[in-house]
Amino acid sequence: MKRFIAIIVVLAKIAIPTASFADDLTAREADLKKRIEKATEKEQQLLEKEKLLEDEIAEDEIAPYRVRYGAHIGISLANAVTDPPQNSSNRSGLTLGLKATKAVIAGLLSVQTELNYVQKGAQNSHFGSPGAVKADYIEIPLLAKVELMLPRFRPYAVVGPGFGFALTKSVESVAGIGGTNLRPFDFTGSIGFGCAILSGKRLDSSQWTIEGRYTNSFVNLTPDHGNWKNSVFQILVGIQI
Repeated sequence: MKRFIAIIVVLAKIAIPTASFADDLTAREADLKKRIEKATEKEQQLLEKEKLLEDEIAEDEIAPYRVRYGAHIGISLANAVTDPPQNSSNRSGLTLGLKATKAVIAGLLSVQTELNYVQKGAQNSHFGSPGAVKADYIEIPLLAKVELMLPRFRPYAVVGPGFGFALTKSVESVAGIGGTNLRPFDFTGSIGFGCAILSGKRLDSSQWTIEGRYTNSFVNLTPDHGNWKNSVFQILVGIQI
């Protein structure tokens, strides 16, 4: 009997460490699984971040070449170049319009087209008696835009031809209001200098613009009444998105 008890005691001593070792092994296995799961989760997060970064880089590469739209408003100081020469003073008016810009070389060269309403004219005696010549136009400039990329500012210049279509034409003088024989179609050239202020750090961030622009007629608008060419200086403020 004593031997039987001794054998049981010996077996128990052997079994207890074995069970403890099994429990420890199970615990280690569970811990290893948790570590693998965490590593897999981190790897997935890294892959997702890498994909987002790749998408952002691709977006930055594409964004500058998208067509960008904008609008501007400003004042026009209009006058006329006449022949025979005569004293002529400005007509102050309004300019407002819409524009679309497409980059040719990102951050350097773009093409820009606009649809503008411009008030032109002058105060002179070109049509017989002293009076205010008023001519309101729809103009479509086709401009090349060159810009300099700075962190938050982009100085730029625009130059190009344009087409104007007269909406109204009149002469207001002491004798009353009468019509003019200004041609309804005008062909112009424009040059301007301005600066864009970016609202963010991305290349395609929206921007505020301020610009000074000079536009002059290329053609005589009164071929049967001497020579008249529209001349206008504009100060424009706008936004581009």
